[in-house]
Amino acid sequence: MRIISNYHDYYDTCLSYGIDPKCIYKRDEVVYQSNEKQPVNINLDSTYFERVYFHMGHDARGIIWFCGKCYPYIEYQSSKVAYDHNNLISYPVHYCYSKTELDEVISKEGSKDEIDIYFAKKKSFRHWHRTTADKIEKFFNETTFNEKTIIDELCRLGVPCLKWIGGSTTLNPKLKDMQFYKVKDAFTTFQDLSMFISGVMGGQAPPMVPISDQIRKEKHGFDEWSFRKKVR
Repeated sequence: MRIISNYHDYYDTCLSYGIDPKCIYKRDEVVYQSNEKQPVNINLDSTYFERVYFHMGHDARGIIWFCGKCYPYIEYQSSKVAYDHNNLISYPVHYCYSKTELDEVISKEGSKDEIDIYFAKKKSFRHWHRTTADKIEKFFNETTFNEKTIIDELCRLGVPCLKWIGGSTTLNPKLKDMQFYKVKDAFTTFQDLSMFISGVMGGQAPPMVPISDQIRKEKHGFDEWSFRKKVR
């Protein structure tokens, strides 16, 4: 697969093993903000996670449609201070693709209040309410889309993958920014993209140019006596 793009992604390293020039991925990232008309209609259920739990300032639930499959994820911003390469304070963002992964991250990097809110059940009027962890589990278990629908929409848009979060859609997103390497390694990602583009989407192979029988015959070195016996 040949990639034409103005940015790098983590699976680009596989280009060093060789490319198929007939399979072309024109990787232009296009972002549709939540206040714009979206290229595809994606709606999650009404279960909402309070923003304060994840410090994101928006609904932390997101999905990635990648080569016909759906991968739900949760954005979580750590409450623990970290320092970047310029020695500036930052709060790392984790992209978790399973409840187990999110449980571990919050247990290690969440504040005491976050851990209590996330795992503890609340009781009111003699009823136990679901914890945020229960809502997370529901999100991962029930966020599914029909595979044919995903493939049809991706082919209609002419892209092998997209990201949706908070009502905003990104076509050809930077997968490394969502830490998608947790789900698929570089080689598998590159291979899946190549197979989807060349197979399902039909690739970008140059069109066949029709030629006449006369030209085809001369191209193969035949003449009018190739399959005839000459008369003596």
